[in-house]
Amino acid sequence: MRIFGLIVTVLFFVLPLAPAQASLDAVLARLEKLEQENAALKRRVAALEGRAVAATAAPAPAAGIASPAHEADETLYTASLAAETAPRWSRTYIGLQGGITRGEPEYPFLGDEFGGDTFSGELRGESFGAQIGQTWQSGPFVVGVELQARNEDVTSEARAISDYTFTANDDFYEYRAVGVGTAEVPWSAAAKGRAGLATDSAFVYATAGVTAAKLDESYESLTLETITAIGPGGTGDGSTLVIHGALEETSSIQIGLIAGFGFEYALTRNLSIGAEYEYTRLGERSFSPAGADTVFDWHTATARLNVSF
Repeated sequence: MRIFGLIVTVLFFVLPLAPAQASLDAVLARLEKLEQENAALKRRVAALEGRAVAATAAPAPAAGIASPAHEADETLYTASLAAETAPRWSRTYIGLQGGITRGEPEYPFLGDEFGGDTFSGELRGESFGAQIGQTWQSGPFVVGVELQARNEDVTSEARAISDYTFTANDDFYEYRAVGVGTAEVPWSAAAKGRAGLATDSAFVYATAGVTAAKLDESYESLTLETITAIGPGGTGDGSTLVIHGALEETSSIQIGLIAGFGFEYALTRNLSIGAEYEYTRLGERSFSPAGADTVFDWHTATARLNVSF
């Protein structure tokens, strides 16, 4: 009976301890797994820290060596700064012009009796053209070159009569010269130099150069002679004779000189407006027979628009 009681007592104490032992084993296993995970996490953190240190210790770009993106930005900035600080009137430009022309071309009266006598007509018209040029600026001084070409709608017509009389040997001599001249200038071109003074927004200059122009002319001149007897020794019968006559129609390209002055004002850095006066003088031309050398010239005032780059 005692033995039976002892067995019951042992069972009473031992049996409840079995589940507790199982729970303890599970806890220990879980702790071991957590330690393993913690060690793996520490290794990952150490690897990340090593990469960060390597990146921090990487050498910086050497002085004067920039990345491509930095070089592009610096190039754009440098170009913009150079454009802003370059002299305003150092530029290449192209532009348009239009204006009016006035002049008085001369023609000779033919004949020995009227040697050196001339008559002139009114030359009028409009012009439209284009120009291209280059200027260089140093301080306030600007010099440059320019080429221009114009379509000229310029015409002239001149008519005149001149009389000359004298008495000799009981005869009365009458001479009358009649002249008619027309001219057309369909186009002109010029190569010019320019020089002047400038501020940041204005440019005042003188200009001069060589010009060529197409000149179409028609010219007719007559000298009439009438001799009338006024005394017993006179021989004139009062009839009129043509003693000099000429009809010429010519078309030629004439070379001459051009000079003037102008003003230009900058609206923006790349756009300017201006005005210019020019005097054009073509070479002398002769009319025969016994004609005087005469000058063909005119004055032009133009408004101009230039785009520079």
